[in-house]
Amino acid sequence: PTTMKGKLSQLPEKLQKWDTLQVPVLDQTPKEKEDIYLASANIYTNVLPLSPEKVLIFAHEPKEVEPLAEALEKKGLEVLTTRLRHSRLFGGGAHCVTLDTVRDDGPESSF
Repeated sequence: PTTMKGKLSQLPEKLQKWDTLQVPVLDQTPKEKEDIYLASANIYTNVLPLSPEKVLIFAHEPKEVEPLAEALEKKGLEVLTTRLRHSRLFGGGAHCVTLDTVRDDGPESSF
């Protein structure tokens, strides 16, 4: 398997310098045979940054994002969570439901 360091070396040079976080992986097995998911169990990793210090995590069930929330908090971020029912069923996460977000202060560069 490719290591995290090996994956980072494939990114553009500017991104290789960023602080990284290994995302806790959830069990991707549906709880019931009838469950059909069109998105990964880790769709919740698609977060909405509200500011440089605060992120919003969407989850089907709040408990499923606890490991990610704890990891982000250890990095110094304030984490807010909200329920997004059917996110795995329809294959959408924070990016999909906030695509048209307009910020008062406009876009900024991360580079």
